Amino acid sequence: MPSPPQLLSAKRHGALGWHGPNDIEAVTALSSVPIGAREAAAVATSLPIGIFGSDVRGLHLRAILGDSGRAVWSLSELRYTPFALRFYPFSALRTQDSETDKLQWRLALHEDADCVHPKGHPLFDDAGKPKEATLKITKLFEAACADYSLGHLMCVHLMKTSVLSKAKAPAPACLTVNSQALHQLSGAALESLHRNGALRLAHSIETSNLHLSRLKGAETPATPAEPPPQSSPEAQSDFLDAVISDISVEPAFQTES
Repeated sequence: MPSPPQLLSAKRHGALGWHGPNDIEAVTALSSVPIGAREAAAVATSLPIGIFGSDVRGLHLRAILGDSGRAVWSLSELRYTPFALRFYPFSALRTQDSETDKLQWRLALHEDADCVHPKGHPLFDDAGKPKEATLKITKLFEAACADYSLGHLMCVHLMKTSVLSKAKAPAPACLTVNSQALHQLSGAALESLHRNGALRLAHSIETSNLHLSRLKGAETPATPAEPPPQSSPEAQSDFLDAVISDISVEPAFQTES
């Protein structure tokens, strides 16, 4: 099983670089990825969504991909690819600030990914400062993490209205929307969920549950991903610019000028 992502730092990752993963690496390596509230409806068209977290403060949305080491979906068949999956090997971790006790999102790296190695596109310069590409990725993740935080607030609203229950197999250990409980809410409760956007999220999660049956067929290990051919620094830069350009035009991840 792959190790969890680590907070990105010059001390730990100063000698490492990265390049674009091949199409199967991310969906094979990861069992789930974080998603935001604004992208949940789009994610629900292709992937099941669960609410993870051991307490209210830690609740967050994730798109479920299956067991690590097994490719249940291919990127080419997804109608929408979650931001975090598209930007693999980068990720985000929610950490607690030691001074303010507040939770905050920080950029992280799946450092054991095949596409992370010393010969890849550098993450930091010789002085330990983030390269321009790393700063661009950090900026985009800031916008994505704001959406993750919005998802957290909506999950809290759903929990307070008692419409969440433990998901049943083949889903992993997470929470999902209890359709019966949702449909039995009073008009006032539904209006409240509608006003804060949580009702739309609830319906997105309900819709996404249609994809859970796909996990039952994931019984054969995925074909190991072949190492992608080494590309020149120019090619790596072209890949990065193309991905950033593609992501930046999505309304959910646009930043204010």
